[in-house]
Amino acid sequence: MKKTFMTAAVMALSVVSAVEAQERRTGQTRATTIDFSALDRNADGLLTPDDMVAFQIRRFAAADTDGDGKLSEVEVRAQMKASSASQVSERATRLIARADTNKDGFLQSDEMNSATSGRVMERLMSRLDTNRDGAISKLEFEVGQAKLAARTARNERSRRENDEADLLGTGNTD
Repeated sequence: MKKTFMTAAVMALSVVSAVEAQERRTGQTRATTIDFSALDRNADGLLTPDDMVAFQIRRFAAADTDGDGKLSEVEVRAQMKASSASQVSERATRLIARADTNKDGFLQSDEMNSATSGRVMERLMSRLDTNRDGAISKLEFEVGQAKLAARTARNERSRRENDEADLLGTGNTD
């Protein structure tokens, strides 16, 4: 039963995984949120394999805009774009809610700077200022860029492998 449920879960989330792949490629957190009630088809408070399969069928049908029972690259791209737009909108809403200190619904320069500059600067300095002298030399900057490029390439390879496993249903089901 556990294996059946996990197989159904992998199937149900395969389209979601493909959509999330674009966001993961940018190094962002997998932020796609699936509401429990969207998965719980019969609203009994429990997720069964039938619920998961029904969700997968609905997601696939929504992406299959020409109704031919197949997803073309154009349809997958459109689904990915819609998902990314939704995620960007959610992130923007959270940023404004967190940083809008005067609560006017907009971000002024001083609000934006105070919301991000401290954390960003600390993270940048801790990663790049390897000799801890309070400044980033050209060499430290170039080494940091090379490390980032290598990490990005590793992450991209790993994401591609995970995406393939998700789509083929060959990922870990234990």
